Amino acid sequence: PLAAKLGAVANAPVFVNNNIRTMALAERWFGEGRACQDLICLGVRIGVNAAVVIDGRLATGHRGLGGEIRGWNCPVFDPAKEKWNWQPGANIEKYASAPAVAARFGELLGKPATLNEFLIAARNGDAKAILALHGVAAIHGWVISQMVQIVDPELVVLAGPLTTLGQVYLDFVTNFALQFESDYHPSVPILISALGEQSGAIGATALALE
Repeated sequence: PLAAKLGAVANAPVFVNNNIRTMALAERWFGEGRACQDLICLGVRIGVNAAVVIDGRLATGHRGLGGEIRGWNCPVFDPAKEKWNWQPGANIEKYASAPAVAARFGELLGKPATLNEFLIAARNGDAKAILALHGVAAIHGWVISQMVQIVDPELVVLAGPLTTLGQVYLDFVTNFALQFESDYHPSVPILISALGEQSGAIGATALALE
């Protein structure tokens, strides 16, 4: 209904989709997934979302929930003990979102911390920040491994503020994804988006092109 109402006001065709899906389209048209027919885009911001492209098109599913991982129950990784465990009510927003890693960093510091404070500390190699990152990135690797085994993509693209940490974040995610690899489901390349924080807006252009 929103698209139709906006279209009437603008006197032009209007298409509406969520930002993670437009990000996936941006990657396929202009980014790391250029010319890929099958890919997954994982966005870690206030929430943890994913979008799936299959045969060159967004996989939206029967009820529009294709690729939606919001609220997934997940195992929680304790990097200090190198141990996974399942906890009642554990979901990826609570334990693996951008606010979650900032909160974990604050717990280790003994005082509240913002996401920006965490990112600065992690870039400087602060041990507590790296420990917090380790725990969150482990869950991202687990999520990717589960999705890869179902979708069988050519590659996975990561987006969101944690990707500004570069290789240290990517290495954690990749290494944990590899732990869940099997002979039947080998790993796929995991890349950081090169489109930056404007990838959603760039994706709006891709949505229009589609």
